[in-house]
Amino acid sequence: MIRISGPFRVRAGVWALVCALSAGGCATTRYEAEETPPPVPGPPRTQADTASVDTARTAVPTEIDSLKALLSGQAQKLADLEAIQTELSGKVALLNDRIRALEDRLQASLSPPPARPARGRSRSAPPPSSAASRVKTLYQTALRDFEARRLESALKAFSEVLAVAPKDDLADNAQYWIGECYCGLGKHEQAIKEFQKVFTYSDTEKDDDAQFKIARCFIDLGDDDRAVIELKRLTVDYPESEYLRRAEGLLRDLRDHKRQRTK
Repeated sequence: MIRISGPFRVRAGVWALVCALSAGGCATTRYEAEETPPPVPGPPRTQADTASVDTARTAVPTEIDSLKALLSGQAQKLADLEAIQTELSGKVALLNDRIRALEDRLQASLSPPPARPARGRSRSAPPPSSAASRVKTLYQTALRDFEARRLESALKAFSEVLAVAPKDDLADNAQYWIGECYCGLGKHEQAIKEFQKVFTYSDTEKDDDAQFKIARCFIDLGDDDRAVIELKRLTVDYPESEYLRRAEGLLRDLRDHKRQRTK
């Protein structure tokens, strides 16, 4: 049996301790490496990927511009439809007035004729029905001229109706159509003044028509703020008006237009 001397035993123990510490340090490093593996790099960006990003950057603004152009086109179509609807409403009102005038004429023809004056009696003053007949004839002539877009002739005839019979049942209608004549002639400021005169007739049925046309005249003049005021007045003062839905649509359009201008 070989005996190991004391100094050699000490050196052997120190060497064993150093190896143990080295092994422990290596083990710690290995375990940490296993717990937190290094990140795996992704695939490199190719030229196709870069081109796709560039295409998206240019395509999105182009699509936005295209949608804006489409929106503008639709808004113009809506404005055109509003103009057509206004024109049709005018024609309907015109036909209603003509029907009323013809009904009055028919009723007058069915009425018994006035008594013939006795011989020798003066006939200097025409019977009252003669003046009424003249007013209706003038009014019908004015309506036909307006329908045929002979606006100057229509304006003259409607004005004559007011001059001959300012208190006649047709006077408020004649006043309204005077405003329409000026509107058709492009004289919107004068048209507004004429439409406002319609409100002086207490029993008129043309008040909401005149109120709506006043608002339209301000739109044509480019005064959107005043147009909004007049349209709101229509919705408040005439809640049962046939123009109510169109007035609400115009109010929305004017508000949208104002928001676009303030952006």
